[in-house]
Amino acid sequence: MNTEITGYYKSSYIKEYKDKSTGNTVQGDLIVQIEQEIHMPNNQIKFESYDIPVDSEQSKLYQSKKRGDIVKVPCNIYAKAVSADYATLGISKAK
Repeated sequence: MNTEITGYYKSSYIKEYKDKSTGNTVQGDLIVQIEQEIHMPNNQIKFESYDIPVDSEQSKLYQSKKRGDIVKVPCNIYAKAVSADYATLGISKAK
């Protein structure tokens, strides 16, 4: 399911992979790290951090961002594991 996650910008980096057949390092997607502030029912504040991959075309949107800026990052949310009591969600690149 495509959606946007809004939060405080922490940083971004380009993920690198090693090609198993050639041994060369290959650049992957840009990873945007954000932090969300969640207000709990008991008036406490909880912070959740997310690493969200974005397309190379969107990487220019995040190059000028500074730590603490509020950003909206498009992404795809999916269920990684589901049981009777809870579900673990995964975040991937928006499609």
